[in-house]
Amino acid sequence: MIGDISRRTIAKYLGYHGKTPEEATAALIEASLKELSVLTPRHVLCRLPLTLNGDTVHIGGMTVQSKSLAAHLAGCGEAVLMAATLGAQADQMIRKASALHMSRAVVLHACAAAMLEAYLNETGAALARELADERLFLTPRYSPGYGDLPLSCHVEMLAILEAGKRIGLSLTAENLLVPAKSVTAVLGISPQKQSACIQNCGRCPNTACPFREE
Repeated sequence: MIGDISRRTIAKYLGYHGKTPEEATAALIEASLKELSVLTPRHVLCRLPLTLNGDTVHIGGMTVQSKSLAAHLAGCGEAVLMAATLGAQADQMIRKASALHMSRAVVLHACAAAMLEAYLNETGAALARELADERLFLTPRYSPGYGDLPLSCHVEMLAILEAGKRIGLSLTAENLLVPAKSVTAVLGISPQKQSACIQNCGRCPNTACPFREE
């Protein structure tokens, strides 16, 4: 059961930046969240040793060239690979809504994205609490597609996590995740609190993001 799903995040996904959705849309948001409440998100984690050599990042048996990921993980000695999904049923709900009522499908899509975000936040918070017992700090998530981190690293990430067998994730020919309402990420583990351990839109390399905080 996911706790607080941010209506503000949903409104942002729908284009209401700093504005309150009108009554009809707000009602549709609540109806969509109720429909999605039957879903059972799942995730897998793997804690691995991390070494950095310039822009080359070694996480367990995975090696990736990424200047942005290397910068994000600076000061970390370990990393966590994560994959999470709302499952195939979420995609089916959105496809069904698209065939019947496109505006409803758009709201359902935004609500599903916010639901997955809330689940990832809860999972990350639980992991951070565990690491705090070891006096370690966790960076925010960094996903393929951020900065110069290529989508192609999905292949190794899913293999290491056994995400196909464990939570039903697969990839398209373009290395996009299936089901669509899924996310993979790298999180750094540091013995000292780094600047990257603080979630802040100002540190995100995607300055063109429409959801970037002012």
